[in-house]
Amino acid sequence: MKKIVVVMLCLATISVCSWLFLERVNLLDIPSNKNDFYANIEKQKIDERIDIHSCEKSILKREIDLIRRKEKELSQIAWQTQVCTQIVIGLQVILLLFIFLNNSDRNLRKEKK
Repeated sequence: MKKIVVVMLCLATISVCSWLFLERVNLLDIPSNKNDFYANIEKQKIDERIDIHSCEKSILKREIDLIRRKEKELSQIAWQTQVCTQIVIGLQVILLLFIFLNNSDRNLRKEKK
């Protein structure tokens, strides 16, 4: 009975961690150099505009920098979350293996007797 509860808790933990892992994939900033390049292109387009004042240009550039900084911070948090969930999933799989191997060893001992 205790083993069934432990197995169910392990499976629930694995499923929650897998969901969390997949949920955070969208927040990863994998092509960061490419995204930085696009941000620089946007800044250049702002510089080329003559219909806005230099103060407005600097404000728009700062907004672009702020957005990029927030995206990088979210990406770091998502990466750390994914590493932690992978560790937890690995530990749960090892625990399940020990439970099943321990159970099969007992069955083999009973058959030998």
